[in-house]
This record gives sequence, structure tokens and C-alpha cells, in this order.
Amino acid sequence: MADKNYINRLIDGDARAFDEIYYAYKDLFIGVLRKSYGHDYDHAIDLYHRAMAALDNNVRRGRIKHDELPDEKLKAYIINTGKWISLNDHRKRQTPMTFDTEMVFRKGNSMADDEADAERSEQLSIIRKTVLEMKMPCSQLLDLAIYERKTHEEIAAIMGYASAQSVANQRHRCMDKLVSFAKSNLKKSGYELR
Repeated sequence: MADKNYINRLIDGDARAFDEIYYAYKDLFIGVLRKSYGHDYDHAIDLYHRAMAALDNNVRRGRIKHDELPDEKLKAYIINTGKWISLNDHRKRQTPMTFDTEMVFRKGNSMADDEADAERSEQLSIIRKTVLEMKMPCSQLLDLAIYERKTHEEIAAIMGYASAQSVANQRHRCMDKLVSFAKSNLKKSGYELR
């Protein structure tokens, strides 16, 4: 099936078209990002979910119209979106921060001294409080994903989502909100942020 048919079907509300696109380009996307950027599988699949969410968002907002996909084919559009997201993430990581979000979420991290452990514990407590203060479905979804370590499939079954892909897309949106809210709460608690 031609790529523009996928887009036309998406615009016309055919939910199966999204699933077909997802599975048609998944392996190619992951292979390209792993080879070109050296990402591991988990990072590449996360980028794929974000690229697919961006495609869905652009179709829903009318940014992609019937038969108006530029010269590049749909697979190139999705791959380029993933590359852009990866590069944008990399640029964000280049900005120095005094608060290490990776350190806070890393499980089993051994720190050298008690003061650092106490600070990490306080940061985790603030983030945990932030998760609990978030509105549904984010509070429940993030609690299940971060603290109970549930898979996307398990969360879909618990919360009634149609698929693990839906959970992944919602988790990404919720994580963006969490980072914003947590930074605000950490700043209020006296932590220096960029």
C-alpha cells in the first residue's frame, strides 16, 4: 500500500492505519537509529514511540493533509522525526544542571556519603509527592511505571488502555508534565536547576 494511502486513512479516522504504520516501519526505524546514533534497543523504541506520537499529533492538528505529504516518503518522515527528537534530546543534555534527574530515577545507585544519600532521598520524596499530586491518568500511570515497575502491557490491562502503544504515548506526555512539575517543586525546595 502506498504511503499516502496510510496518511489519507489516518486523516479519515481509520484507526487500523496507525497500527499498520507502526508495524511497517518499526524495525527499519530501530535499525537506523541504532546504527546511525548508537542507541540501544530501549532508547530506539522510545524514540519510535515519540516519533509515532508526533505523526499522530500532526495528522490530528491538520499539519499533514490529504495527499500533501512532502516529497519524502512516510518512512523518511518518521525516521527524520526520530532523528530530530534524538538530536534535540542530546542538545538538552549538553546544558549543565546541578540537579541530576538521571541520578534520581536510577535504582540501586550507590552514593559515597550519607549526605548525598539524604539529598537523593529528599529529591525522590519530592518527586514521589509530585507524581501523587498529578491528575489522572498521569498519577496512576507514572506510579505503576516508575514505582511498581510495570510494563506497558501490564499498565494497559490495569488501566484499560487499548494497547501498550497507547500507554507508551500517554507515559511520554505524563513524563513531560512530571519533569516540569518536579523541577518547579524542587526549585521551591531550594534545589538549583538550570
